[in-house]
Amino acid sequence: MYIHPGYPPEVVFDIYYRFMRPEYNKEYQDYIFSGSGYGWHQEVLIQCIRMIMTGVFDRFPNLQIIIGHMGEGLPFFYERIVGDMGEVTEDSLNKPIGQYFSDNFWYTTSAFFQDELLHLLLRYISVDRVMFATDYPFADMKAGTDWFRAVDLPREAKEKIAYRNAEKLFGIKV
Repeated sequence: MYIHPGYPPEVVFDIYYRFMRPEYNKEYQDYIFSGSGYGWHQEVLIQCIRMIMTGVFDRFPNLQIIIGHMGEGLPFFYERIVGDMGEVTEDSLNKPIGQYFSDNFWYTTSAFFQDELLHLLLRYISVDRVMFATDYPFADMKAGTDWFRAVDLPREAKEKIAYRNAEKLFGIKV
């Protein structure tokens, strides 16, 4: 299952993202703020954590979820999530909270063509769980492929991210 961000329900949009002063909302700034500018990524990460916390993966341990955009903020918050929520969930979950991010999630590079972000993701998540993606038509496919070709990783890691992990997950041969 792939979880891709979308705009929030109107009630959430109104509370978190709508600007009340029109002069602060030129060019649909509130929609960009609620979408690709910030909100989308936080909403997906929140839903991933909610699935873990509510025991979805304890009930369905083989369920695999793909999230994009270099983990939707997970690499930045990983230590905080695992550190702060680890102890409070140890009696309610079958595994440590961080283990679910390794066992039940796959991550794509889509639209986040930055070496530092990829290396941060790989600090917490195995290279065996990361897949190359561009987010076409929303991100420039050539820019994404040029970036990935130049990224400094061992050949084996690049092959896993480029296509081997997708072959494994989807049971296909490229």
